[in-house]
Amino acid sequence: RPARPGDRLPRPQRGRQVDDDHLTGVELAGGRIVSRTAVFVRPGNLPHDDGLLAGLGCDFNDAGFPIVDTTGRTSVPGVWAPGNVADPRAQVITSVGAGPAAAIAVDADLVQEDADGASADLEAHRPFSAEAEARVGDLVAGDRRHGF
Repeated sequence: RPARPGDRLPRPQRGRQVDDDHLTGVELAGGRIVSRTAVFVRPGNLPHDDGLLAGLGCDFNDAGFPIVDTTGRTSVPGVWAPGNVADPRAQVITSVGAGPAAAIAVDADLVQEDADGASADLEAHRPFSAEAEARVGDLVAGDRRHGF
């Protein structure tokens, strides 16, 4: 049957037929020409393989995109890849929204890291012990202590 509007063209296409600066057809790989006045092409999104994420040790899926959780966190602690860095289907608005979500996750991780460090510091120095009180007394009053 002849091609009709809305039909999907098989891939790959070899070329296009243009008359008087207007599309009139698409040449398929086998040489057959299918009449068309317009063709819509879905954009592709390929991973940008500059080696940065791989160099940091991130895991990748079979398509070459980094594997991330819902916040964009990769398999390497402290490394995020939000939006269309990791999701080839993410359009601009989705990717824009993924940035702040990743920022919130980064901030939460930094706060948690600070809290863990403070907790470990408290545990190591036991600030409310007799030993700590003596240290503070020495620092504050030194040899001018009266009755400490």
